[in-house]
Amino acid sequence: MRSESRILAVVLTLAFAGHWILAHEQVAEPQGEPFTIVGVVDMPDRDSSTRLPLVRVELDSHFVIRVRIVRILRGTSPWAVDSTLRFLIHSPARMFGQSEIKNERFTFAFVTKPGPAPEWSCKYCVTGVEKDASE
Repeated sequence: MRSESRILAVVLTLAFAGHWILAHEQVAEPQGEPFTIVGVVDMPDRDSSTRLPLVRVELDSHFVIRVRIVRILRGTSPWAVDSTLRFLIHSPARMFGQSEIKNERFTFAFVTKPGPAPEWSCKYCVTGVEKDASE
């Protein structure tokens, strides 16, 4: 009887563990259409901070930058040319490889996550940034 109980306990433990792993397995989120823009980057001043839309573009975001869209290179951008908004990013040094970014032009590649994004996540997520050389 004891060995049957132990076998049953082991079987139930393995079954539960397998179910738990499947239930908590990370599944890749479907991605929307990518798009690429060119924007002039600046640090926002206090006066414009509340008037411009704030868009989280990276996880673990701590800094706000101001971006004026100057060109759409590929795909369909949710923002029009000549619009200005604030991007919430992790850090200028990590995103741009430099801390001095005032009035610099960069190419931003994005992917759109379908559906509404949680507050901590990004709907429009940056997948790449390069200094724009087309000027």
